[in-house]
Amino acid sequence: ALENTTCSLLHVLSFDDSAALGKSITCLVDITRWMLGLNTPSLDNLLCQITKACLEFIISRRTEFTPDAYKLISFILTTRPNPACVALRSLPNLVDSQIQELLNNIKDRPE
Repeated sequence: ALENTTCSLLHVLSFDDSAALGKSITCLVDITRWMLGLNTPSLDNLLCQITKACLEFIISRRTEFTPDAYKLISFILTTRPNPACVALRSLPNLVDSQIQELLNNIKDRPE
């Protein structure tokens, strides 16, 4: 159920509806915080998916929610860097200077 909810929220990131986008990003932040507390087996995979989707959202669509997507990536990077780094390494052409700066600030960054 957690995977389905997360995938549905990530799908909303492709919508043009501003209200839906705002709610989706807010829900993704809440779900991410909640998932980190649960530490489920699929946690890293889901965090990787969320990071990728936020990165693609940032690069493909500049909206008023772009700062929220950066904040979510930053939150995942600082609380659980492994899946975020895996996601960012898989899409190196999408890593902009702001994301690179976040990466550079991760102390225990996996190589």
